[in-house]
Amino acid sequence: MPFTWDKCDGDQMFVFDEAQLETLCDYVVLCIQPLKKPDQIYTPANIIFLSARYAYYYNSTELLKKFFDTILKKVGLLLKKLQQRPDVNINIFWLTNLLQLSCYLKKDTELVVATVEYQYEISELVNEYYMNLIHHLEERLEDVIEPCLMQYNTIPGIDEIKFEKKGNSRLPKKSTKLSGSRLAQYTPQTVINILSSILRVLRTYRVHTSVIQQIIQQLLYYINCEIFNRLLTDSDYCCRSKAMQIRLNISNIEDWI
Repeated sequence: MPFTWDKCDGDQMFVFDEAQLETLCDYVVLCIQPLKKPDQIYTPANIIFLSARYAYYYNSTELLKKFFDTILKKVGLLLKKLQQRPDVNINIFWLTNLLQLSCYLKKDTELVVATVEYQYEISELVNEYYMNLIHHLEERLEDVIEPCLMQYNTIPGIDEIKFEKKGNSRLPKKSTKLSGSRLAQYTPQTVINILSSILRVLRTYRVHTSVIQQIIQQLLYYINCEIFNRLLTDSDYCCRSKAMQIRLNISNIEDWI
């Protein structure tokens, strides 16, 4: 039976007791763990939307306001926890559910008007969850960019070439150089594995294609910026042989794209 968007049938809502509102919201935000089955991924968004339909169509706008104030506050508190203790799965799980919830509200001909202010709050939460995810993913990449894409060498004899230093850069130097056995375990494939893992999780949780594309583009932009900044601050990389080495390493990322 198709879903009706211009009215609320009795089997297309989630009925709840106002006295149990806090318990319901705690369950949705804190107890529902990231679900990977296609028919379960949007469970939080489904419950929130169907509860909002009950509150609006069969109860009162006061209950609708109280419901959204409570649930969105708890989603915001969850974000603060994720900022302190990052969890990629939970972050992406709620990012995709907030996007889906926004879509639901815009399709309902009555709620699209009644929930304008909450749609704005949801869009703000989407942006904050997105930025928190990007920040965490960039931190994961930060320590591997230099050893994997700048130090990793496949050109025989290049490490024995020594160049005369011509002054020091005035720019602040940020380096994650490694040496010996620690460096040996880092290759361009390490970066590719991280990117592939991120892409797999995004697809698993059915994040919208345009959002996935934007996330990957942002991470590739971050990688480019980090390489460029470290070239400017470390004169050891400012020579033709090192440029060839870095170019070869970056070509592995280009092949992955």
